[in-house]
Amino acid sequence: MANKQPFYHRVDGVMFTLTQEIDEDDFKKLLEIALKALQTKKGGPSIYVEGSLEIEEWGGAEPGDPADLM
Repeated sequence: MANKQPFYHRVDGVMFTLTQEIDEDDFKKLLEIALKALQTKKGGPSIYVEGSLEIEEWGGAEPGDPADLM
């Protein structure tokens, strides 16, 4: 029988670099796609609980130095 116990995960302070801005809605959509792709270790159904993604604070984009792109 599959484990139905929910495990709550929290990530604080994730930073990433893109070559253009992305808004919170588009980021959330992309992250949900990735989370939905997670399956049980035996390749079963998705382990993501639909609609459970919550972004508490969206910091937005800050301009960076193009020399930092490698």
